[in-house]
Amino acid sequence: MIFTWIYRLIKGFAGIIIKGEFKERFINMCSHNGIETFTVRYKDDLIYANVMAGDYKRLRKIAKKTKVKIRIRKKTGLSFVINRYRYRYGIPVGTILFMGIIFFLSLFVWSIDINGNERVSEDEILAELRNIGIYEGRYSKSIDTIHAKNELSLRINEFSWVSINVRGTNVTVDLKEAAPPPKNPRSDEMCNLVAKTDGIIKGFQIYEGNPVVKPGTAVTKGDLLVSGVIDLTGGKTWLCHSRGTVTAQTKREFRAKVELTQTISVKSQKGSKRRVLTLFGINIPLFTGRHDGEYERDRQINRMQFNNVKMPFYITESTFYDIEKRTLKVSKERAQELAQEEISRQKIEFDGKIITIKTCDVAVTNEYAEIVEIYECEEDIGMKQVILLE
Repeated sequence: MIFTWIYRLIKGFAGIIIKGEFKERFINMCSHNGIETFTVRYKDDLIYANVMAGDYKRLRKIAKKTKVKIRIRKKTGLSFVINRYRYRYGIPVGTILFMGIIFFLSLFVWSIDINGNERVSEDEILAELRNIGIYEGRYSKSIDTIHAKNELSLRINEFSWVSINVRGTNVTVDLKEAAPPPKNPRSDEMCNLVAKTDGIIKGFQIYEGNPVVKPGTAVTKGDLLVSGVIDLTGGKTWLCHSRGTVTAQTKREFRAKVELTQTISVKSQKGSKRRVLTLFGINIPLFTGRHDGEYERDRQINRMQFNNVKMPFYITESTFYDIEKRTLKVSKERAQELAQEEISRQKIEFDGKIITIKTCDVAVTNEYAEIVEIYECEEDIGMKQVILLE
């Protein structure tokens, strides 16, 4: 059934209205003469029917014999459309030209998709791809994907795996970022414990390793506390991953300074918009003038898609918010309170144990308020350091 309708749409058919006393005889004679009438229906003493475009002229002779009147209600199909525009040469020429332009543009890169990046920004990757030779507007057949992925891995060494594929007008970059190096040595790496700050050793709790200092020993930052090299009998040595805590008496300085005259930045609530049209990587400003002064910018990219295919152009809308500098005056009493609050915050964040305060210096001038407090503390000063073997 669907193929019959496709055939009728290609060949074209006419919807007719039949009026007269012998309408049924007209339909029967059409069938007898091999003229197909379809979707026949009665309404208000009229017959509505459809006939193929090539059979319409043959209806006149039958209508004359049956004494009925026929008129065309509607013309449907490709043949009528072609006949209607047969003298309008601009349409086929424009169609051919349009198809030629689409084919020509399909030879170039329209869009670049990047998948898998988390720590490395998309802008940084796009900049390196452009340096390699992959950018919007590049002739897609000239892209060497194997060379490009190797070059990108060399330029950005945070990737453990890179794949670049060209599919039609789209370039897809799939990548996997390498795991960041651990801040502390792995449990299977040999390491020592060294002092991360100056202090006097109070005690040990060693799980693995060889202590090289004794309680009461004064050490400075970087001194070896627990060695991962253990001497065995027979002149042999054993390397291990030193673990444990080294408690020491230390001095910690907490300092806070608050200016009486402070400059703060205030972002305006209303922003001005600027739009830029990007076509094959070429930026075309859609505005005049420039935005001067200090500002904060929000950017939004509006890209059109057709049938899940990204178009080779997009509009970037940037909203600029002016930043106004304001001067804030703080009283001496308030500045001292703020400095003390900062000292309290630093003490809360301190990992060790505060024993007693040694000194507390408060300086309040016409320009600032500053508090410096020095405390005697107890803390674990052991810091792991990998043993490098030559």
